Amino acid sequence: MKRLILILSGAAAALIVAAAAILWFSPSVQDAVFARMVRAHLGTGHALPDPQRASACTAVIAGDHMILIDAGAGSTLRLSEMRLPLAKMDAVFLTHLHSDHLGDLGNTALQGWLDGRKTALEIFGPVGTANVVAGYSAVFQADAGYRIAHHGAANLPPDGSKLMAHEIATPGPHEAVKVYDRDGMTVEAFLVDHHPVAPAFGYRVSYKGRVVVLSGDTRPNANVEHFAQGADLLIHEALNKSMVAMLSDGLNENGIHRLGQMMHDTISYHTSPVDAAKIARKANVRMLVFSHVVPPMPNALTRHIFMRGVAAAAGPVRTMLGHDGQLLTLPVGSKEIETRDLL
Repeated sequence: MKRLILILSGAAAALIVAAAAILWFSPSVQDAVFARMVRAHLGTGHALPDPQRASACTAVIAGDHMILIDAGAGSTLRLSEMRLPLAKMDAVFLTHLHSDHLGDLGNTALQGWLDGRKTALEIFGPVGTANVVAGYSAVFQADAGYRIAHHGAANLPPDGSKLMAHEIATPGPHEAVKVYDRDGMTVEAFLVDHHPVAPAFGYRVSYKGRVVVLSGDTRPNANVEHFAQGADLLIHEALNKSMVAMLSDGLNENGIHRLGQMMHDTISYHTSPVDAAKIARKANVRMLVFSHVVPPMPNALTRHIFMRGVAAAAGPVRTMLGHDGQLLTLPVGSKEIETRDLL
């Protein structure tokens, strides 16, 4: 395989339209509108559900191998909707052990087995990954037995139902450790800063000269900049701190103080879009894609607010707000990054 794939009638009317456009692109007006949206729609106290986005999951396909970086809630549905070859999936790499990064691990593993995987799915991650794998294995043990009894081991090889844990030895502060090397595809893990979640990893994936770096969840971190140097693609988490602060204020104003405080707490261990753009520029990457984005952005206004200041911070780096179903293809022997939507 020769590519690495990662899985917007008259002068009076014109004056009115022009004036409206000026107001629309005024940051103070945008913030005021967003603040009104927050106050109008908060009150049930539910924590940031987003029907437009599944939780964290990125698929990387190279040659005959497919890996996942994280498997949060909704991953299985999105992977199936995109018709990705789940039988080829031979490893999942967990950036850390928050539930939104591993909540669909069991279903995703099951679907790969049903689609034809014959060997155990390998799960790589930080200390504690073995406990996660043991838990999912126990939950799905009866299900696997029923399916084998019903369809036969020839159709559903028992080994394909199994999970195999690999706990990655915590790298040094400025070190990347190679944890996967198959047919030219390599994965290296490095530390990021998601304290009190520790250890937390970013990953650098390479295949025949093309490089993709995934930040995982992190504050602005020098390791991301270092290990993304010259990469083709940086997939970086992003939390817009001013928008989340407004959400926190809205919760507090509605008397939902516990969630208001928890919402505010999230600001401290994530990276803003502008800070991620600065990292991408310093690392001289070709393209920056925002993933694991917070808060939910249901319309063009919220997306515009989220991306405010990114272009100036990124400079020559191409930037994109990631979305579910997005396919990025990096042809081998080229510097191009092709994008299209599968959903």
